Amino acid sequence: MGLDRWHFLQNAQKIQGLVIDFESSTSTSDGQTTTTYAPIIEYTPPRLNSSIKFTDDLSSSSHSNSIGDKVPVLYLPDSPSEAIMDKGLLNWFGPGLLSFMGIIFTLISLSLIKRNKKLKKYEQAVELDF
Repeated sequence: MGLDRWHFLQNAQKIQGLVIDFESSTSTSDGQTTTTYAPIIEYTPPRLNSSIKFTDDLSSSSHSNSIGDKVPVLYLPDSPSEAIMDKGLLNWFGPGLLSFMGIIFTLISLSLIKRNKKLKKYEQAVELDF
């Protein structure tokens, strides 16, 4: 995922887009209903006669933009339908979160392996004493 995002950002072109609507998503957990909103953005790449609409991949519980706001868009010139709203460092939110979780689980696993090895050494030492 991180490699795909890096490749995308290396090849993407920047253009101005327009927030035209919001896509809402509702979920219920533990009896509480939460609604999140992702902006639907429209932009027209150079050398194309028609505009392209896409829903941004990051949603939030509040509207961070309003309909009619101009926003920066990153798109691939060879595949204009692949686009994201340019959010600076937040462009790395998904890959960064997964990487962080991977590092945490790796550290936990390594500590459990180390602990298990110490317990086995201790058990062997106890067995030799008898």
